Amino acid sequence: GIVMHAISGIDIALWDLLGKLENKPVAELLGHPQHSRLPAYTTVYPLGRNVETLKCAIDRALHYPVKALKLAIDPFWKDEPELALELLYAARDCVGPDFELMLDATASFDNCAQLEALLPAMRECRMQWLEAAFPLDNLAQYRELKQAGIPVAAGDTGLTAPAEWIPYFNDANIDIAQPDISWVGGFSGLKQIAEMAEKRNCRLIPHGWNTDLTLASNLHFLSVQSKSEYVEFSTSTSSLRWELCLNGPKIDSDGMIAVPQGPGLGMQLNQKTIDQFRIN
Repeated sequence: GIVMHAISGIDIALWDLLGKLENKPVAELLGHPQHSRLPAYTTVYPLGRNVETLKCAIDRALHYPVKALKLAIDPFWKDEPELALELLYAARDCVGPDFELMLDATASFDNCAQLEALLPAMRECRMQWLEAAFPLDNLAQYRELKQAGIPVAAGDTGLTAPAEWIPYFNDANIDIAQPDISWVGGFSGLKQIAEMAEKRNCRLIPHGWNTDLTLASNLHFLSVQSKSEYVEFSTSTSSLRWELCLNGPKIDSDGMIAVPQGPGLGMQLNQKTIDQFRIN
């Protein structure tokens, strides 16, 4: 809960401070940077209830020069599978055969039976992963979903301290861990989760639907990992998303984001935005 959020913020701030004291990017404090740029994806939300609305939403997302999109599906997909299938195929047609697509179910399903009609289409449309299919306490359904032939991602809907992740690695055997650095204890907690994931051959692709500080933190962390993984580029309309930093990371024409090179996180805070939203 809120205590882990506070611990996370303090931890991130201390790593940023240490980097400034030593005149090094956080990436160099974490290890040996292996990637100067990382591939970005944006999330399409909401998709809507018809093909026309879906295409408009995808077109807006593609204003950013990404090579991958995550589709945030709605709870009605479990009750209206025919409409869900229509939207799924329409999304693939809209972006073409070579574009990478992922799905975020935001815990919209209760069990694998509700996904049964959709799974063949997910495979046919080459979904890179299915994220947060069920509520987090439904480990048995996560285990069953592993048999569907689509990589299973989890953790972004509420897992915090590293110890909470153990059942998802050991019992659910997830394919992709999606911790949020601002929930799990900052860089220190994220390092522990990454070590657990590596031992189990599980990919780690952090959640990032928040501010430029989280985006910069994820870039620094992912830059020292052996494999190049996606970084989530939030398109939230929140003022905190776009106005908290004066030099937030941007997506280049290749769909990549450069790792900030300044001391610490390399971010310059916008004091005007901080003053506007600070609570006394």
